[in-house]
Amino acid sequence: MEKIVFLDRDGVINRDLEVDYVRSVSALEVFDFVPAAVRRINDAGFKVVIISNQAGVGKGLYSQQDLDEITREINSRIE
Repeated sequence: MEKIVFLDRDGVINRDLEVDYVRSVSALEVFDFVPAAVRRINDAGFKVVIISNQAGVGKGLYSQQDLDEITREINSRIE
């Protein structure tokens, strides 16, 4: 059976902007400890899945394309 750890994005992977959404890569601040932490979780035999409810897309505050770009940037920083 596959072992998976689910991590929330905002506030766990990156700094949560309390007054706004992370709408772009320029607003993204991935915590310094995240790449090593994900590596340790993987080394322990777990897959890591990052989850996030991005209401800003649904509200039209930023696009799905913006969200996809942010997601790609997060992945590149923690791979």
